[in-house]
Amino acid sequence: MDIKSYKSSGILERYVIGQASVEEIGEVEQYAAEHEEIRAEIELIRKTLEDYARAHQLPPPDGLLDKILDKIDDPGQMPDSPKIPAATEAPKDAADTTPRKTNIFQWLAAASVILLVASGILNIYQHQKLTEVRRQMAALESERTELAQDMDVMKANYELDKKDMSVIRDPDMQAIPMKGLEISPESFAMVYWSSASKEVYLDINFLPRPPSDKQYQLWAIVDGKPVSMGVFDVDPDQTRLQKMVSMENPQAFAVTLEKKCGSETPTLEMMYVLGNV
Repeated sequence: MDIKSYKSSGILERYVIGQASVEEIGEVEQYAAEHEEIRAEIELIRKTLEDYARAHQLPPPDGLLDKILDKIDDPGQMPDSPKIPAATEAPKDAADTTPRKTNIFQWLAAASVILLVASGILNIYQHQKLTEVRRQMAALESERTELAQDMDVMKANYELDKKDMSVIRDPDMQAIPMKGLEISPESFAMVYWSSASKEVYLDINFLPRPPSDKQYQLWAIVDGKPVSMGVFDVDPDQTRLQKMVSMENPQAFAVTLEKKCGSETPTLEMMYVLGNV
Protein backbone atom coordinates (compact mmCIF):
# COMPACT_ATOMS: atom_id res chain seq x y z
CA MET A 1 0.00 0.00 0.00
CA ASP A 2 1.18 3.50 -0.85
CA ILE A 3 0.65 5.28 2.49
CA LYS A 4 1.19 8.74 0.98
CA SER A 5 -1.51 8.19 -1.66
CA TYR A 6 -3.84 6.61 0.89
CA LYS A 7 -3.50 9.64 3.20
CA SER A 8 -4.40 12.02 0.37
CA SER A 9 -7.35 9.94 -0.86
CA GLY A 10 -9.89 11.55 1.52
CA ILE A 11 -10.96 8.28 3.14
CA LEU A 12 -9.37 9.20 6.48
CA GLU A 13 -11.33 12.48 6.61
CA ARG A 14 -14.57 10.60 5.86
CA TYR A 15 -13.70 8.11 8.62
CA VAL A 16 -13.13 10.85 11.19
CA ILE A 17 -16.40 12.72 10.43
CA GLY A 18 -18.43 9.50 10.30
CA GLN A 19 -19.13 9.53 6.57
CA ALA A 20 -17.13 6.42 5.65
CA SER A 21 -18.82 3.22 4.50
CA VAL A 22 -18.67 0.00 6.52
CA GLU A 23 -16.00 -1.36 4.20
CA GLU A 24 -13.95 1.84 4.47
CA ILE A 25 -14.21 1.83 8.27
CA GLY A 26 -12.92 -1.74 8.42
CA GLU A 27 -10.13 -0.89 5.99
CA VAL A 28 -9.05 2.25 7.89
CA GLU A 29 -9.05 0.48 11.25
CA GLN A 30 -7.01 -2.39 9.81
CA TYR A 31 -4.42 -0.03 8.30
CA ALA A 32 -4.36 2.07 11.48
CA ALA A 33 -3.55 -1.04 13.49
CA GLU A 34 -0.71 -1.90 11.10
CA HIS A 35 0.77 1.54 10.41
CA GLU A 36 1.76 4.17 12.95
CA GLU A 37 1.71 6.82 10.21
CA ILE A 38 -2.00 6.15 9.52
CA ARG A 39 -2.85 6.41 13.23
CA ALA A 40 -0.95 9.67 13.50
CA GLU A 41 -2.76 11.07 10.45
CA ILE A 42 -6.17 10.18 11.95
CA GLU A 43 -5.27 11.96 15.19
CA LEU A 44 -4.04 14.97 13.25
CA ILE A 45 -7.31 15.18 11.30
CA ARG A 46 -9.35 14.93 14.50
CA LYS A 47 -7.31 17.62 16.21
CA THR A 48 -7.52 19.86 13.13
CA LEU A 49 -11.31 19.54 13.02
CA GLU A 50 -11.65 20.21 16.73
CA ASP A 51 -9.38 23.25 16.52
CA TYR A 52 -11.30 24.52 13.51
CA ALA A 53 -14.65 24.02 15.26
CA ARG A 54 -13.47 25.83 18.40
CA ALA A 55 -12.03 28.69 16.36
CA HIS A 56 -15.22 29.20 14.34
CA GLN A 57 -18.01 28.29 16.77
CA LEU A 58 -20.66 30.97 17.29
CA PRO A 59 -21.92 31.79 20.79
CA PRO A 60 -25.68 31.38 21.30
CA PRO A 61 -27.76 34.60 21.24
CA ASP A 62 -27.91 36.50 24.51
CA GLY A 63 -30.74 35.37 26.77
CA LEU A 64 -31.47 32.15 24.82
CA LEU A 65 -30.74 29.91 27.80
CA ASP A 66 -32.93 32.02 30.13
CA LYS A 67 -35.86 31.84 27.68
CA ILE A 68 -35.57 28.04 27.51
CA LEU A 69 -35.45 27.76 31.31
CA ASP A 70 -38.45 30.10 31.70
CA LYS A 71 -40.53 27.93 29.39
CA ILE A 72 -39.54 24.82 31.29
CA ASP A 73 -40.41 26.42 34.65
CA ASP A 74 -43.73 27.96 33.48
CA PRO A 75 -46.49 25.33 33.76
CA GLY A 76 -48.66 27.31 31.38
CA GLN A 77 -46.15 26.84 28.61
CA MET A 78 -46.00 23.04 29.02
CA PRO A 79 -48.72 20.48 28.14
CA ASP A 80 -50.32 18.45 30.95
CA SER A 81 -48.38 15.30 31.55
CA PRO A 82 -47.80 12.88 34.34
CA LYS A 83 -45.28 14.15 36.78
CA ILE A 84 -42.06 12.24 36.56
CA PRO A 85 -40.91 10.96 39.91
CA ALA A 86 -38.00 12.92 41.29
CA ALA A 87 -35.90 9.79 41.54
CA THR A 88 -36.11 9.22 37.77
CA GLU A 89 -35.63 12.85 36.67
CA ALA A 90 -32.41 13.48 34.77
CA PRO A 91 -29.94 15.69 36.59
CA LYS A 92 -30.28 19.30 35.55
CA ASP A 93 -26.60 19.54 34.71
CA ALA A 94 -26.88 16.65 32.26
CA ALA A 95 -29.99 18.18 30.62
CA ASP A 96 -28.18 21.51 30.25
CA THR A 97 -25.16 19.98 28.54
CA THR A 98 -27.06 17.93 25.94
CA PRO A 99 -27.78 20.83 23.54
CA ARG A 100 -24.23 22.03 23.97
CA LYS A 101 -22.84 18.59 22.97
CA THR A 102 -25.20 18.47 20.01
CA ASN A 103 -24.01 21.91 18.93
CA ILE A 104 -20.38 20.82 19.08
CA PHE A 105 -21.03 17.75 16.94
CA GLN A 106 -22.99 19.83 14.44
CA TRP A 107 -20.16 22.34 14.23
CA LEU A 108 -17.63 19.55 13.88
CA ALA A 109 -19.59 18.03 11.00
CA ALA A 110 -19.98 21.41 9.29
CA ALA A 111 -16.33 22.28 9.85
CA SER A 112 -15.21 18.94 8.46
CA VAL A 113 -17.27 19.44 5.30
CA ILE A 114 -15.90 22.98 4.88
CA LEU A 115 -12.38 21.71 5.46
CA LEU A 116 -12.85 18.88 2.98
CA VAL A 117 -14.25 21.21 0.29
CA ALA A 118 -11.53 23.78 0.91
CA SER A 119 -8.88 21.08 0.76
CA GLY A 120 -10.28 19.81 -2.54
CA ILE A 121 -10.35 23.30 -4.05
CA LEU A 122 -6.81 23.96 -2.83
CA ASN A 123 -5.60 20.66 -4.29
CA ILE A 124 -7.17 21.48 -7.66
CA TYR A 125 -5.64 24.97 -7.65
CA GLN A 126 -2.22 23.65 -6.68
CA HIS A 127 -2.43 20.94 -9.34
CA GLN A 128 -3.29 23.52 -12.00
CA LYS A 129 -0.46 25.79 -10.90
CA LEU A 130 1.97 22.88 -10.82
CA THR A 131 0.90 21.81 -14.31
CA GLU A 132 1.37 25.36 -15.61
CA VAL A 133 4.79 25.65 -13.96
CA ARG A 134 5.86 22.32 -15.46
CA ARG A 135 4.63 23.46 -18.89
CA GLN A 136 6.57 26.70 -18.62
CA MET A 137 9.68 24.85 -17.45
CA ALA A 138 9.42 22.42 -20.38
CA ALA A 139 9.05 25.35 -22.80
CA LEU A 140 12.05 27.11 -21.27
CA GLU A 141 14.11 23.92 -21.41
CA SER A 142 13.15 23.43 -25.06
CA GLU A 143 14.07 27.04 -25.81
CA ARG A 144 17.37 26.65 -23.96
CA THR A 145 18.16 23.50 -25.95
CA GLU A 146 17.38 25.25 -29.24
CA LEU A 147 19.55 28.21 -28.27
CA ALA A 148 22.39 25.88 -27.32
CA GLN A 149 22.08 24.09 -30.65
CA ASP A 150 22.04 27.42 -32.51
CA MET A 151 25.13 28.49 -30.60
CA ASP A 152 26.88 25.24 -31.55
CA VAL A 153 26.01 25.78 -35.22
CA MET A 154 27.19 29.39 -35.09
CA LYS A 155 30.41 28.34 -33.40
CA ALA A 156 31.02 25.64 -36.00
CA ASN A 157 30.31 28.09 -38.84
CA TYR A 158 32.64 30.62 -37.29
CA GLU A 159 35.43 28.06 -37.10
CA LEU A 160 34.88 27.12 -40.76
CA ASP A 161 34.82 30.78 -41.79
CA LYS A 162 38.04 31.36 -39.89
CA LYS A 163 39.65 28.37 -41.60
CA ASP A 164 38.54 29.56 -45.07
CA MET A 165 39.88 33.03 -44.35
CA SER A 166 43.22 31.63 -43.24
CA VAL A 167 43.45 29.79 -46.58
CA ILE A 168 42.59 32.85 -48.64
CA ARG A 169 44.95 35.13 -46.68
CA ASP A 170 47.88 32.72 -46.83
CA PRO A 171 50.62 34.62 -48.69
CA ASP A 172 51.70 31.40 -50.43
CA MET A 173 48.15 30.81 -51.70
CA GLN A 174 47.46 31.84 -55.30
CA ALA A 175 43.89 32.66 -56.38
CA ILE A 176 43.10 31.35 -59.87
CA PRO A 177 39.74 32.40 -61.40
CA MET A 178 38.07 29.87 -63.72
CA LYS A 179 35.69 31.59 -66.11
CA GLY A 180 32.72 30.06 -67.92
CA LEU A 181 33.24 28.66 -71.44
CA GLU A 182 30.87 28.55 -74.39
CA ILE A 183 28.78 25.72 -72.96
CA SER A 184 27.99 27.81 -69.84
CA PRO A 185 29.27 31.42 -70.01
CA GLU A 186 27.62 32.30 -66.66
CA SER A 187 29.59 29.64 -64.78
CA PHE A 188 32.43 30.74 -62.52
CA ALA A 189 34.69 29.14 -59.89
CA MET A 190 37.92 29.88 -58.03
CA VAL A 191 40.87 27.65 -57.29
CA TYR A 192 43.30 28.45 -54.47
CA TRP A 193 46.70 26.75 -54.92
CA SER A 194 49.61 26.98 -52.50
CA SER A 195 53.04 26.98 -54.08
CA ALA A 196 54.50 25.97 -50.71
CA SER A 197 52.18 23.24 -49.44
CA LYS A 198 50.80 22.25 -52.89
CA GLU A 199 47.29 22.23 -51.37
CA VAL A 200 44.32 22.99 -53.62
CA TYR A 201 40.97 24.44 -52.55
CA LEU A 202 37.92 24.91 -54.79
CA ASP A 203 35.37 27.70 -54.34
CA ILE A 204 32.26 27.31 -56.52
CA ASN A 205 30.62 30.60 -57.38
CA PHE A 206 28.16 29.17 -59.88
CA LEU A 207 27.83 25.91 -61.79
CA PRO A 208 24.53 24.55 -63.16
CA ARG A 209 23.05 21.67 -61.17
CA PRO A 210 24.06 18.48 -63.01
CA PRO A 211 21.77 15.54 -63.91
CA SER A 212 21.48 12.81 -61.26
CA ASP A 213 23.79 10.49 -63.21
CA LYS A 214 26.53 13.10 -63.68
CA GLN A 215 29.20 14.77 -61.53
CA TYR A 216 31.60 17.63 -61.99
CA GLN A 217 35.31 16.79 -62.01
CA LEU A 218 38.26 19.11 -61.39
CA TRP A 219 41.36 18.78 -63.55
CA ALA A 220 44.85 20.21 -63.36
CA ILE A 221 46.93 20.65 -66.50
CA VAL A 222 50.48 19.50 -65.67
CA ASP A 223 53.14 19.42 -68.39
CA GLY A 224 50.35 19.79 -70.95
CA LYS A 225 48.44 16.74 -69.68
CA PRO A 226 45.15 16.63 -67.65
CA VAL A 227 45.42 15.16 -64.16
CA SER A 228 42.25 14.34 -62.20
CA MET A 229 41.86 16.12 -58.88
CA GLY A 230 38.59 14.46 -57.91
CA VAL A 231 34.85 14.82 -58.40
CA PHE A 232 32.60 17.10 -56.38
CA ASP A 233 28.90 17.86 -55.95
CA VAL A 234 27.18 21.18 -56.45
CA ASP A 235 25.07 22.40 -53.53
CA PRO A 236 23.37 25.82 -53.86
CA ASP A 237 23.94 26.32 -50.11
CA GLN A 238 27.63 25.39 -50.33
CA THR A 239 29.65 28.47 -49.46
CA ARG A 240 32.74 26.75 -48.08
CA LEU A 241 36.03 26.00 -49.72
CA GLN A 242 36.33 22.37 -50.79
CA LYS A 243 39.74 20.78 -50.27
CA MET A 244 40.83 18.86 -53.38
CA VAL A 245 43.80 16.65 -54.20
CA SER A 246 47.14 18.40 -53.75
CA MET A 247 49.01 19.22 -56.96
CA GLU A 248 52.57 20.28 -57.86
CA ASN A 249 53.35 22.80 -60.62
CA PRO A 250 49.94 23.04 -62.31
CA GLN A 251 49.70 25.15 -65.46
CA ALA A 252 45.89 25.49 -65.48
CA PHE A 253 42.70 24.20 -63.86
CA ALA A 254 39.43 23.18 -65.50
CA VAL A 255 36.06 21.64 -64.58
CA THR A 256 34.20 19.16 -66.80
CA LEU A 257 30.89 17.35 -66.44
CA GLU A 258 31.48 13.59 -66.33
CA LYS A 259 29.68 10.38 -65.49
CA LYS A 260 29.05 9.55 -61.86
CA CYS A 261 32.31 8.95 -59.94
CA GLY A 262 34.38 10.62 -62.68
CA SER A 263 36.40 9.68 -65.72
CA GLU A 264 40.04 8.85 -66.44
CA THR A 265 40.19 11.53 -69.14
CA PRO A 266 38.23 14.78 -69.41
CA THR A 267 35.31 15.19 -71.80
CA LEU A 268 36.49 18.37 -73.52
CA GLU A 269 33.12 19.24 -75.08
CA MET A 270 31.65 19.24 -71.53
CA MET A 271 34.23 21.63 -70.09
CA TYR A 272 32.42 24.35 -68.12
CA VAL A 273 35.20 26.56 -66.69
CA LEU A 274 38.93 27.05 -67.28
CA GLY A 275 41.64 29.16 -65.60
CA ASN A 276 45.39 29.49 -66.14
CA VAL A 277 47.85 29.65 -63.26
